[in-house]
Amino acid sequence: MRFVNKVADLPILQLMNEDVPVLSFSYDSGLHRTENIVSEDNLDFAPVSMVSKDGSTSPEDLDWWWRHRSIPASRAHLRLVADKLGVEDLAELVERSFALSLSDRYWVRPHGSCLAWGDVNFYDNPFSDKLGVLTLTPSSGVDGTLAGDDLMTPNSTVGGNVPKKWCVAGDGTRLLLKAGTQLFDQDVYNEVVATSLYDATIEDGSYVPYRLFESPEQVFCGCEEFLSDHEEYVSCADVLRRYRGDGSFGTYLHTVDSLGEVSGFDAEAIGERMSMMFSLDALLANSDRHAGNFGFIRDTETLAYKRFAPLFDAGVSLWCDKRRLSAPSDYDYEPRPFAGYGVGDQWRRLRLFDDYRWLPSGVDLDSWAEEALRILSLNPLMPGERLDAVSRGIDLNILNFRRHLEKAARLSFPVKTAPRR
Repeated sequence: MRFVNKVADLPILQLMNEDVPVLSFSYDSGLHRTENIVSEDNLDFAPVSMVSKDGSTSPEDLDWWWRHRSIPASRAHLRLVADKLGVEDLAELVERSFALSLSDRYWVRPHGSCLAWGDVNFYDNPFSDKLGVLTLTPSSGVDGTLAGDDLMTPNSTVGGNVPKKWCVAGDGTRLLLKAGTQLFDQDVYNEVVATSLYDATIEDGSYVPYRLFESPEQVFCGCEEFLSDHEEYVSCADVLRRYRGDGSFGTYLHTVDSLGEVSGFDAEAIGERMSMMFSLDALLANSDRHAGNFGFIRDTETLAYKRFAPLFDAGVSLWCDKRRLSAPSDYDYEPRPFAGYGVGDQWRRLRLFDDYRWLPSGVDLDSWAEEALRILSLNPLMPGERLDAVSRGIDLNILNFRRHLEKAARLSFPVKTAPRR
């Protein structure tokens, strides 16, 4: 389907959740920002980040959501992508793709339009790969000759800092491919290492499996889209935006309380999930567990919170951003996202957790360490001395984690005794 005009050429736009009208708003196409909310139709179906604690919204809330719909300014090689496309602001790409995404069901259409969700969504309709080639490999030969249909793609709205693209596999599966940005492209292989750890410790469905994809020039990691019909991903960051004025904002207890109040999940369930996620992050030395990459899956029809989102996005781990790994301090990193923790405090943060019912009894972390090194050794760019240094760091992390478990065991926490599968 060809869309001649971008939606921002029209003065009034309508925010939709699938086929449910949420609200209508005016938009300044010159500044690429929302101006005013014209009408509220079904605010219950609005993005979680857009609605305050009292159930209201504002032009500022809508504009925040709109701006965060765009490729972030922190994206690697962003300027190169913008220059090749001949645009000053990549928010224009959001305008040309009806703000559609593969992380939720929100989109915008001209006010009064008869366009339906089934006509435009990227879950069911094909999309061009031309923009994706550029967002995955900015140095490619793609220039600014992309036509309107070429910009109707979820690659106009995909978040994150690394070059990436959505594509459609032969069986129709939506795949997200990511390129490396760290030393020796180690972050690409780290995602597969994280998958091997999750496979050894937690249930299928609790994590997004990554695997390697090769082109003649480069190796990428990739995963399948993890939403089912009528589902959206709601991040912790989306939830916390509702509570940004609270005095304890950003602390662990504030985060758990906020997540529980919005989702209806009890504190025990949230605490167990946090224990799982941050314990595995500690083993991986994952320094990128920000509030945007964990959260919930919500039903877009009933608005019920169904389950925790599977774990994903562990590429910036195993010290891949450190040039040298020769001194003990080189293995330190700043854990995220809670307030009150600084560089080297990843093990102090684990003192928050003593519930390890999620962890299988007798899990063999030494075998995982061997598998991690096998995966990293597949990287032809990885020097042998760095592989040895990462191996020492993994062994130290396993030792520190076992010490933590010994302390937690004094509190007589229960562990799983049945096999994981």
